[in-house]
Amino acid sequence: MKKIVLLLVIAGFGVSACKKDKTKSRKDNLSEYIERTWFTIDEKSSYYDEANTITYEETAKYEDTGELLKKYRLNDGEIKFTENSKIRYGSYILSKSNGKNMITMILNGNTEAYEIVSIDDSLKTWRQEVKNVVYTENGQEKTAARKVKTVNLHCPCH
Repeated sequence: MKKIVLLLVIAGFGVSACKKDKTKSRKDNLSEYIERTWFTIDEKSSYYDEANTITYEETAKYEDTGELLKKYRLNDGEIKFTENSKIRYGSYILSKSNGKNMITMILNGNTEAYEIVSIDDSLKTWRQEVKNVVYTENGQEKTAARKVKTVNLHCPCH
């Protein structure tokens, strides 16, 4: 009888251990969220002076189809980037920096790193901060102490 009870207890632990593995959060594996097609919803760039005051902002809104389209297909370290029917290929690397999830993209020899601020099955926000940036405002070139760019994306897959 004791052997049967002991076997039932061991079997119970085994079943609960299996259930725990099956219900593991996908947040534990960032690449499972990243590896899909993402459409850009909007982008916002804020330019700051030395006193940390916003001096200029620009925004862009995008559509899933038509003239205004920015799409990233991310899969196994490779990017297929589509912007207004022009397709470019590159690569990406996922990493952690100071406890933050990062994505570094290499397209046409240009490297850009973004913090992944938030991500789930259908929405993602990237953020990039760059220091000493030249930008154009009303036809004039200006220099900002820093630029913060936020990109909101969605995946219509769910």
